[in-house]
Amino acid sequence: MTDISFVRTTMDPTRPPPRMGLGAVGWVRENLFSNWFNSVLTVVSVVAIVLGIAEVLPWLVQSSWTATSLNGCRDAIAERWGDGTHGACWAVIRERYLQMFYGFYPSDSYWRVNLTFILLLVALAPVLFPTLPRNGRRARHPACA
Repeated sequence: MTDISFVRTTMDPTRPPPRMGLGAVGWVRENLFSNWFNSVLTVVSVVAIVLGIAEVLPWLVQSSWTATSLNGCRDAIAERWGDGTHGACWAVIRERYLQMFYGFYPSDSYWRVNLTFILLLVALAPVLFPTLPRNGRRARHPACA
């Protein structure tokens, strides 16, 4: 029987990477500016993201956490940031966070919802963290047995 396998006996000399492919600049050139269409899409996307952040950021910063009503929230924002200023009214979140977590579930039974989430995390732990032991043995593929 003839052995046709080949095992390299010497290593090829190392060469430096191509100049265009070095680091973040090389990645940007290859993935974002590789042709005219990708360049236009990249520029349009960056402009859209910047404009979106420029609109949302002031609204988030110029906000009120302490108002007890919508009119009170608007008055607090206008008092602090000036007339005509619009901002987020986070007092609703502060007042209704339990309703966002539990809906209209009875408050004396919140423990059931909490227990369900804890059991869900326990059940997902072996999938999310493969280094956790699974009944003391590792799962094997049937063909490897």
